[in-house]
Amino acid sequence: TVTMILRNRSSVPSMESTWSDQLPAEFVGRARGEMSAMGARQAATYDYHGRVTVRGVHRIGPLAITMPDPFSLIERQHWCGDPTEVLVLPKMIALPPLAASLAGAKGLERAAQHRAGPGVDDLVARLYVPGDEMRHLHWKATARRGELMVRQVEHADDPNVTVVLNADAASYGGRRTTIGVESEKLPAFEWAVIQTASMCASITDTGYELNLFTVGEAPRGGPVLAGESRSLEDILVDLARIKPAYRSGADPALIDELANRPPRLLIAVLGRPDEQAAHRWAELADTGLQSLAFVDSHTTDVAVGILEAARWSCRRCTTADELYDTWQSIDAGLSHVAR
Repeated sequence: TVTMILRNRSSVPSMESTWSDQLPAEFVGRARGEMSAMGARQAATYDYHGRVTVRGVHRIGPLAITMPDPFSLIERQHWCGDPTEVLVLPKMIALPPLAASLAGAKGLERAAQHRAGPGVDDLVARLYVPGDEMRHLHWKATARRGELMVRQVEHADDPNVTVVLNADAASYGGRRTTIGVESEKLPAFEWAVIQTASMCASITDTGYELNLFTVGEAPRGGPVLAGESRSLEDILVDLARIKPAYRSGADPALIDELANRPPRLLIAVLGRPDEQAAHRWAELADTGLQSLAFVDSHTTDVAVGILEAARWSCRRCTTADELYDTWQSIDAGLSHVAR
């Protein structure tokens, strides 16, 4: 609902006139009407209704007022006010609470114990910081990364979940042009945003600590780092503004960020990665104790095989019902692959 307060600032009465508001193409509704005559310094309130069908930032206004002269021979048009930005959040699908999907509040802890052994804290690798003891060096991780890594104890009672959204336009059918992405409104990408928003809502409703990352063109430039999205509202605002771009594969900074504090559950919405992109995403799976990838139904079996070989559990969801059923079926082990 858009409400406008129109005030006659003149010292003389105004005549009857018409008003019309400037609307974005995504706005469905009628924004025009009759304006009654107003006395000097008087004000009147008008409103209209509509809906916006596309998430993102939209501009409404300015308002145009068309006024006739006393003899109805000519018309004058006045532009009033500045455009108003309206932020439309992404649609969401109501999903079951994550705790129920993971067979209780201790589901993620059992997933950690599956890897480390019951009652044992996990040893993870982080970048070497001057002052760290040499006896804590993690030689296997050092050899893989090509830089010094040290072992760090990660306690099994830290229930954090990380969600990664791949915003690479090529994974959603986008084509590069001289000015960037051919179209910012890629249906497959919009579906990925809906999936991400829905899962984030379920995770935060359960009470788990949630971190959101994006790979592509982030809302504020650069990746959305852990802790930057502190609430579901912050996350939805980020997802409302995000646009697809050309940047494929997991960012090295993102891999390092997750390696320093591995999530109990890592969820990645990848779209339709090709074989080359799948190889780049494969390395990210090592940063999560359990790693779940949502891919497009048209993702090739070869690309899915590359991800699964790297310990991703791949799920294909193309409808709201499939997403609901898949989310409901997630268990603590995440050991079965559903296609």
